[in-house]
Amino acid sequence: MDRQPGYGMGKANPYGHGPLKKDKEKKNGRINSQAPDYPCLISGQNSVPNSKVWGFSSAYEYQSAFPPNIYLNKWPQESFPRLNDSFEANLVTCLSRSDVDMPINSRCVLPPKTMDAERRNIIYTLPQVVEEHLLEIFARDKIGCKFLQENFPSSGTLKDEMYTQLMAKQGFPNLSRDVFGNFFAQLLIENADTKLKKDWIGKSISGCVRDLCLNRYSCRVVQRALEYLPEEWTTVLLEELGRSNCLQLAIDQNANHVIQKIMDIFEVSKWAFLIEQLVSDDDLFFKTIESKYGCRVVQLAVDILAKRVEAAGDVDKFYKRTTIAAELLDRVLETVLQHCQRLAINEFSNYVVQHVIATDSLSYYRDKIIEDCLLRNLLSFSQEKFASHVVEKALHHAPIDMLHAMMEEIFDGYIPDPETEKQCLDILLFHQYGNYIVQRMLIICLDWLDTIEKKKNTVLINAPLYKSWAYRLEALIQANATRLKKYSSGKKILTTLQQFRSSHPRPPA
Repeated sequence: MDRQPGYGMGKANPYGHGPLKKDKEKKNGRINSQAPDYPCLISGQNSVPNSKVWGFSSAYEYQSAFPPNIYLNKWPQESFPRLNDSFEANLVTCLSRSDVDMPINSRCVLPPKTMDAERRNIIYTLPQVVEEHLLEIFARDKIGCKFLQENFPSSGTLKDEMYTQLMAKQGFPNLSRDVFGNFFAQLLIENADTKLKKDWIGKSISGCVRDLCLNRYSCRVVQRALEYLPEEWTTVLLEELGRSNCLQLAIDQNANHVIQKIMDIFEVSKWAFLIEQLVSDDDLFFKTIESKYGCRVVQLAVDILAKRVEAAGDVDKFYKRTTIAAELLDRVLETVLQHCQRLAINEFSNYVVQHVIATDSLSYYRDKIIEDCLLRNLLSFSQEKFASHVVEKALHHAPIDMLHAMMEEIFDGYIPDPETEKQCLDILLFHQYGNYIVQRMLIICLDWLDTIEKKKNTVLINAPLYKSWAYRLEALIQANATRLKKYSSGKKILTTLQQFRSSHPRPPA
């Protein structure tokens, strides 16, 4: 019964709230299974083809893939296609380079003297790197950055000298934006143990914090700074963000992780301005909650605020809110309730509605969503791709009175179609999204039948209701068994019912 999972909060990134792999575009080439026996060089290309595309690990392996006569410019005409008249000229240009002398690690930007002959290992020590002012060069290289992280001193004059050199160059923001340098920048923040070092980092980030948040790599550095810098600097950074349009950050692929980090680690009063901006204008609210990344921010805000309200014992006092968290939570959820039907059918905002329904401490709002938004719309919502998730979640978490209202509407709340005489359940049973609603109804009823069976000597007030629903569903499924067998969803419904009946035979009437 599991359907495609939603975005929600996702798994944690080991480097903080950074872009996850699924949010990144695949940029590397792929091996072309239809390629000719010999790789074709495109006209105008005067370098060895990307070894990753063709599957070669190095220039040496690339050359070894060609027969000897290729190096003599005697191409077998029958086996190698001619692209155009300039192809041979380009080919000679390409192979006339001294490819044998090409280093294995051709992407390394470190000075040759710092590495061994094969450019695989660094032969310099950290004191030598510092002495020759090579810190930034090392930090921007994959191997060099790893070397700095593994050999970073925990204390001492060498550590102080490293910070002194970097302070003199004032290149921290650019280092933070680098694909490898950002890891070294995070390390510098974590190991800044004096006021001078922390002030340097704070001054480097302030003034450009918004731009750093929007960058794929420096957004991680900003998160680390918010975690490790003293309150005097985090206050400066938060105030700078508060003066900008934070909702633009909330919907950005990279900056939304910074907003989530702020909510995670600071008191509500520190980021109340985010909620104020969110609910101040309906257009801004929709732009945020209906975006791929903004919905995560809103969902996290609701989750954190609900936990703070619950911890303060302010859960059920919806008419006398006493805490900042409770007031902000009310404002967000009242806006959600006001536009619930629109949000329920949206690709992303439906997850926020589901989250409210599934949170026990928000039972007041859950019931309001069911009563004001879902009831009287169950048939249409159950046939919507995204709203059907909301209906399913509501069936699972609804209290008995709301569940009774929803079940009765689906069973008897709609007039049969005058032409086909189909009822609501007949339509949902074979609908690509509605069938999940029928499955959820069946599971709810069968679970209750199982409970009734286990507690034979206990009087269960609602037992007759669940029994009648289960028997009506079973009768409908059995009447359509032949047709259901043609569909995977129908087979699942039949299997669920058969497995239950094999262990719980229906008592004689």
